Amino acid sequence: MIRKTLTIALLIALSVILSAQMLQAQDEDDLPVLRIGVLPVLNTLPLYVAQAEGFYEEAGVSVELINFNSAREQQIAITAGEIDGLNTDMAVQALIAGSGRDLIAVRHEPIRGAYFSIVAGADSGIESIDDLVGAEIAIAENTIIEYLTTAMLASAGLSADDVVYEEVPEIPRRLQLLGTGELQAATLPEPLTTLATALQGGTVIASDSELDFVPTVLAFTGDIIAEQPEAITAFLSAYESAVNAINADGEAFRDVMNANLIIPEPLRPTYPVPAFPTAQVPTPEQVALVVDWMVERGLLAEALSYEALVNGEFLPLPTIAEIAVAEGNFETLVNALVSVGLVDALASTATQSTVFAPTDSAFDGVDLAALVDSDDALAEILLYHVIAGQVSAADIIAAGSGALTTLAGADIAFEVVDGVVVLNGEITVTLADIDASNGIIHVIDGVLLPAGTDE
Repeated sequence: MIRKTLTIALLIALSVILSAQMLQAQDEDDLPVLRIGVLPVLNTLPLYVAQAEGFYEEAGVSVELINFNSAREQQIAITAGEIDGLNTDMAVQALIAGSGRDLIAVRHEPIRGAYFSIVAGADSGIESIDDLVGAEIAIAENTIIEYLTTAMLASAGLSADDVVYEEVPEIPRRLQLLGTGELQAATLPEPLTTLATALQGGTVIASDSELDFVPTVLAFTGDIIAEQPEAITAFLSAYESAVNAINADGEAFRDVMNANLIIPEPLRPTYPVPAFPTAQVPTPEQVALVVDWMVERGLLAEALSYEALVNGEFLPLPTIAEIAVAEGNFETLVNALVSVGLVDALASTATQSTVFAPTDSAFDGVDLAALVDSDDALAEILLYHVIAGQVSAADIIAAGSGALTTLAGADIAFEVVDGVVVLNGEITVTLADIDASNGIIHVIDGVLLPAGTDE
């Protein structure tokens, strides 16, 4: 009898497990699928981290990463409809779009810091940018390598006419010839730049960190964007989760980097895991730089419009903290938040908040050091600018007047005067409803101080 009961219990348990697995498989089968062609280069790390961490499924999309050894193979696949999207650069994207195949960039995809550099060989005698005049620089013509090389020279006051471009399209071959002294200089991507300098004695003469724009992007076909816009949104949300995870603890993803990207064996234990910028798309001005260069070089018959190349509507919103840092006019506020450890709270998407954010000029005449004698007192002032949940300008205007309870526990009085929101009788909202992924920002022209704070 006992054996029969155990057998029945075991069968029930197995049935439950199998049912759960079938439901999970069914759920995964129901997810929209995106096929993305990937080159094993440094800036694709978030794609692999999102896969390893299960971020795609969490966001509601199934992503198949299809590896390619060359950009040419990748371009053939996207043109033939074998993949839906790819990591690429804007020169390749514009060439494909110019040939009649809609290809739209949905995210800028650089790394933080230098990615491409002009490297001089160990015995070249080249030690500065001026030494490049008349020298040979190995590039891949009519590609983003040539564009960036020309841009790096221009940033130092030189032009392509001041040097001799040597066509060496294969990057490993470029590195080899540089190391053997058969080339004076070459434009290389990381991590090969590090290999050339650390192990071959080369010298970095210029890098793209000195440029405003490195045109690497994630792009999808116009057809897939029209057919599966929700899948694109989900993909970018998962990608952003991967970026945040890498930026928080890059070392945790060294194994993912080494397993999927081309990292030379000697560098694998120590090569820095790169950080990545938060969600953005190239600006019209940045796109024009690339397109105009391509028209000038005869690679495009005519300039393509910004709208034909870029769509930023699928990007996830940045957090309150990311907006405050990126805007550049909240440095005093950000520094104060950092000093008391409150930045992480405004970077978390676990809760929603409304922040009344004083600009740098709003702090003019306010001596925080004189007002507070401890981090706790400063934290109280900062929390007096934060409301739990989302409170829009429309909510405040509809109420007309009243009070908002802050995370400091004290209330902010508000009233609407001639359509302008006034706080505590003197401070006005100058810009309302900046949406963030974790709340709303209202910009104010003064610093809110809880009652009892000596001014």
